[in-house]
Amino acid sequence: MSLNLVSNTKSFSSSFNQSVRTQRFPGEHWKASLSFNNLYPYELVDLKAFVWGLGGADGRFYMPLFDNLGKPAKGTPVVLGTDQVGGVITSNGWTPSTIVLQKGDYFEINGEVKMVTENAVSSSTGQATLTFVPWLRTAAQTGQAIITDKPSGLFKLADDGQGEIDFEPGFGNISIEVVEAFYV
Repeated sequence: MSLNLVSNTKSFSSSFNQSVRTQRFPGEHWKASLSFNNLYPYELVDLKAFVWGLGGADGRFYMPLFDNLGKPAKGTPVVLGTDQVGGVITSNGWTPSTIVLQKGDYFEINGEVKMVTENAVSSSTGQATLTFVPWLRTAAQTGQAIITDKPSGLFKLADDGQGEIDFEPGFGNISIEVVEAFYV
C-alpha cells in the first residue's frame, strides 16, 4: 500500500509584485494504491469478485489504512461537546493522565479515518483534545464513539478503469487506486 493525504489548497499570485497567497479549504482526503502480487488462483478469485463487483467508482467499501492498524483504546473514548467540526475535538472517557494517542496514530469517527498530528494526553479526569487531519466533514456529537482499534474509512475505486489483472502461469497480480469517499 502506498498512501497519501491529498490537500485542498488554492494559490493566488499577485500580478503587481508576484507575492503568493495560499488558502486551505476543506476537502482533504486519503488516496491509496494497493498492490496484490503473486496471488494464487484461489486468492485471485475472491479479490477479483470483490473489485469487479464494486461496479467501478460507484461502489463503496470500508478499509483501514494498513500502515498502522491502531491499538485498543485506552479507556472508552467518546466525543465531549456538541457540533464539533474542523481538525480539533474534545473527548472524554480516556484512561486518566496518560498519552492516549501518539502523533501518527489513526482513529475513526463518523465512519472516517483521522490521523493525530499531536500527542493527545488525557487529564486527570480522562478528557483529551485530539488534533488531526483530515478535518471532520460532519459535526461530531456528544457521546459519539472514537475508535482506535482497526479504524476504517469509506473508500471507492479512483475511477472505472481499476481492477486490471496481470496473469502469469500459476498466479496473478492486481493493483488498484482508491480514494476516500465522502459526502458533504
